[in-house]
Amino acid sequence: GTLDDSQGEAYDKSARMLGLDLDNAGGGGGPALEALAREGNPKAVNFGVPMRGRRNCHFSFAGLKTAVRMAVLKAGGDLTNPLPDPKAAADIAASFQHAAVRHLEDRLTRAVGL
Repeated sequence: GTLDDSQGEAYDKSARMLGLDLDNAGGGGGPALEALAREGNPKAVNFGVPMRGRRNCHFSFAGLKTAVRMAVLKAGGDLTNPLPDPKAAADIAASFQHAAVRHLEDRLTRAVGL
């Protein structure tokens, strides 16, 4: 189960913090972040993979959302409008997506191994 925020909520809120338009994204934060992430480097921002050391099957995305928030602020964002540097925004989106998917992979690999 999810300990705090769901994956969809993390995608939606991260997209909003990057100033992306979710209304025209065709499905919320996921498609909006994916489109931006294609232009970015998934290893540019080291968000880390949530709960990597935990030996359970729970999900947690709150810490990853906080890391995105801090990265957006560091890049000069105001958490509602697009970042002044489009490359920084793309790197944050790609790095978020990389960490979120790795988290899913870790948890699912753990579940299959039980």
